[in-house]
Amino acid sequence: MGQYRKPCDRCPRCAWATSIGESALAKSEGDTPGADALAEANGLALIAALRDFDKNAVWGLLAGPCNVNALDQRGVSALMVAAYRGFADVCQRLLDLGADARHYLEGQSIESAEGDDTWHGEDDRASTRARMSGDHVTIDVISRAELRACWSDALAVRDKDPAWFHYVGPEFLVNAAELGMTALCVEMIDSGVPVELPNGEGSDALRAAAGRGDIRTSLTLVAMGANPLAVGSEGLFSYDFMNAWDAEQHRLRGSRVSGSQMR
Repeated sequence: MGQYRKPCDRCPRCAWATSIGESALAKSEGDTPGADALAEANGLALIAALRDFDKNAVWGLLAGPCNVNALDQRGVSALMVAAYRGFADVCQRLLDLGADARHYLEGQSIESAEGDDTWHGEDDRASTRARMSGDHVTIDVISRAELRACWSDALAVRDKDPAWFHYVGPEFLVNAAELGMTALCVEMIDSGVPVELPNGEGSDALRAAAGRGDIRTSLTLVAMGANPLAVGSEGLFSYDFMNAWDAEQHRLRGSRVSGSQMR
């Protein structure tokens, strides 16, 4: 275990972690607190380093014991700050280390946490902050992680609360199609989410996938029962998309023929 170093008075990151560090020292013998206290102190220092745009310090803290789900005095996590900064690489590393993409501050604006008054009307969460950053990679990383986590929660209660599962299932399926998460779409449909059932806004997974020009996901959804000729789908597919669709179907048919000839 690493040696705990008492925070200095000059470094902003250390100043941010001083309170938890002193508390850890008070609860331990000598100058080396327990592993949990050290990780908590580093987690708070991590939040401060992200606010300071100090990525060198961020990577250094993540290389050691660090609670990536530590919360500052306002309840903000490192993932929320990293998303707000548009640090896609840091967000991915935090998620790999177990950061919770679902954590949010209910009824609180980002203004109260970051002094930013440009966003109103939503709870303060990593996905909201990612959209504020304007960085498309960060938005994609956080959106995918949040959806996977929410889907896992839904699966966990599927048998106990089937009504809620069937309510959120179509929403999650459309979200997965919008994000191009083909494998997750398959998993959701295999788990009982109806492929053609629309979400609360009247869209369905196939329309979401086709709307973004995602041939692979669209073909997968059709193979699993989605009807491209259903009411509301006419005129949905562009000329270029339909040409690409036909080419992909020809390719797949050719692959099947080649495979049968090899046998």
